[in-house]
Amino acid sequence: MKSFLNISTRVVLLSPLFIAMGCQKELKDKGSINGPSSSSNAVVTREYWVTPSKTDPAITTFQSQHFLQVQTGGVLKNNLVVYIPGTNRTPSSSKAFTIKAASMGYHAISLSYQNTTAGNPLCSPTGDLTCHERLRREVIDGIDRHASVVVTPTNSVINRLTKLLIYMAGLQPSQGWGQYIVNGQINWSKVIVAGHSQGGALAGVIGKFYPVKRVIMFSMVDFLNNNQIPSWEKLPANNDKYFSLINQNDELVPWPRVKIVWNGTGWMTYGTYKNVDYTAPPYSNTHLLISNTKSPSTSVDPYHNMTGVDSYIPKNAQGKYVYEKAWEYLLQ
Repeated sequence: MKSFLNISTRVVLLSPLFIAMGCQKELKDKGSINGPSSSSNAVVTREYWVTPSKTDPAITTFQSQHFLQVQTGGVLKNNLVVYIPGTNRTPSSSKAFTIKAASMGYHAISLSYQNTTAGNPLCSPTGDLTCHERLRREVIDGIDRHASVVVTPTNSVINRLTKLLIYMAGLQPSQGWGQYIVNGQINWSKVIVAGHSQGGALAGVIGKFYPVKRVIMFSMVDFLNNNQIPSWEKLPANNDKYFSLINQNDELVPWPRVKIVWNGTGWMTYGTYKNVDYTAPPYSNTHLLISNTKSPSTSVDPYHNMTGVDSYIPKNAQGKYVYEKAWEYLLQ
């Protein structure tokens, strides 16, 4: 089947150049030069959009394209940032944090996955300490644990990420994607897993069961209405690797619930929360960041979405996302 590799080079204006590449199939590649175009040492940001089924034909559901970026020509950190969007969100609406990570020298992915079932509305009223963990883990690895979701191992987060990395390593062997796969498995020691809302909870659960480099949770804790703490959040594994950012006006994850979880999990051991609106990095080296920034959006749940959905994130007078300094700190 014939398809195209789409490359655009940006200095001031974007100039699209389409090159027919039959072996690429539905991969889309866009490169942007950062710096003088005449420089032989120019750093180029490579951007890719990959349909999940192209990485594994057995992936049959949720075909929104994965979004990837990596720099070539510069110094890479040789660590991977995997961003997991929230409920019913796709990588196309959740690119800003991924783009920031790539600009700092990370390999960066916003991952498409099966994300239609929100955990807190389902589990919080039940009082069941295991509900969130069972739900999240089934989405992550596809092993049947919860009646409210049906995710197979093939369609799971783990398989989607594994097959995407293998695919990119074969397609772009010089870019370093292969270092994140060892013997066909994800090399978690090189992975920062991050996410917003449901994706933040999935990142959190992954951090309890896999030896990740870091966990970053946006607008998320799992909570129960009886003020008990869900089972996975009480696990002691990797507590020192957990970082969070949440707006105190969040409509879906109420601030009183957040404080109960942060105190009860041991995450407050690494410093009390700091407000990024008026505190400069490194925020006393805390792991827990908050904000009271007002959302300019009139769409649904603006405060919940403003930390992780591109169209909701406010910008400052210079046109930069207001959380960019916080993102840099979280990714340091």
